[in-house]
Amino acid sequence: MTRISPDTAQPASTQRVPVTLVLVLLVTMIVDGFDTAAIGIVIPSLAATWELPAAAFTAPLVATNIAVVLGYTSSSWLTSMLGRRNVILASTALIAVGSALTAIIIDSQSVPFLTAARFVTGLGLGAVLPAAISLAAGSSPARRKESVTVAITMGLGAGVMIGGLLGGRLIAAAGPAMVFWVGAIAPALILIVQFFTVHDNTDEVRRSDQPKVRATALFAEGRASSTVLLWCFAFLVFFANYTLLSWVPTLLLSFGFDPAQAPLGTAATGIGGLVGGILLMLLSVRFGTAKILIWGSALGAGGLIAVALVTTTPTITLLLLAIVGAGLVGMVGQASIAVALYPAPLRTAGVGWAAALGRMASIVGPAVGGILLAISLSANEIILYTAIPVALASIIAALLARKLLSRPDRVSGDDA
Repeated sequence: MTRISPDTAQPASTQRVPVTLVLVLLVTMIVDGFDTAAIGIVIPSLAATWELPAAAFTAPLVATNIAVVLGYTSSSWLTSMLGRRNVILASTALIAVGSALTAIIIDSQSVPFLTAARFVTGLGLGAVLPAAISLAAGSSPARRKESVTVAITMGLGAGVMIGGLLGGRLIAAAGPAMVFWVGAIAPALILIVQFFTVHDNTDEVRRSDQPKVRATALFAEGRASSTVLLWCFAFLVFFANYTLLSWVPTLLLSFGFDPAQAPLGTAATGIGGLVGGILLMLLSVRFGTAKILIWGSALGAGGLIAVALVTTTPTITLLLLAIVGAGLVGMVGQASIAVALYPAPLRTAGVGWAAALGRMASIVGPAVGGILLAISLSANEIILYTAIPVALASIIAALLARKLLSRPDRVSGDDA
């Protein structure tokens, strides 16, 4: 049995990266990303089968993200009471249960039941991420915390990519319910692996005796402006990312894609996100995460404008969506900035609240997309409007980079 020591177990400078832990949590994030993308992938098929307009599925999309926000914001409190390991295990189990319920409910053709099942799934999807990042970062050397955070978080993009690549085939072979059955079986299997490999020595301490971290601590000791900027950045990139994640398969129907091909848009965005995450992981050690996110966000905005305004073939459209996905790597990078910004006692809360602000945008984004579809705005116009928050995110990233560079305690190349 492999035991992984937390950052309090030995000096960070003498630690090695816990490869087993990182790999297991990376796979957990892949499962998270797959299940997050699943509902958007199946909407074109469900709309056709249930004979409903695509906008009718706004409620399940929004409910998923509301539950994820609740999971994010409660993760710090849950880990202080139960320990990070137990939160990771319980959240993964909840993802499996929620996805199985969704698969069963598909045949009922009930939007309210589908909404309820996705809410259950979302609670697990949200709670697992901050606990996983905190445990992995806390178990790694100081200079590798950002890279480890990016490595694990980019599993979300890998899961989205896998969902996009497999979604159309699963739907064609066995119907949309099969997407959710895969989304249930995968976390059930990784849960078994987690049980034997994920350990946290701090969980042996009575959690009720530990000080509880409040969100106000993120604004203390000169951190207020940096926290506000980080939250704004997270809100903007999550808004754009989840608007696309939720509606790209549906929007691509207007670009000449059929329902079986439409999930390829999700796959293309996920592939781009994976490539962008790898580049961010490799370059953040040298240049700092925030600096890379300036140009990444600008690239994402440019890609969206090109998709909206340039008449191209489906292949070029998918290529442009991959560029957009690479530019939206800020959804991964914001967690890395939070790890650099906050000390260890605040790390879970810092990651969780930044992600929660982002996930609040992930509620607003799909809802706005659904409204725009309902009022018959064109797919090109919706995509063009989505470029606006991405462009603003580039400006916020520049301000964050300046803030981090001015920190008196910064380590060159590690946290800017």
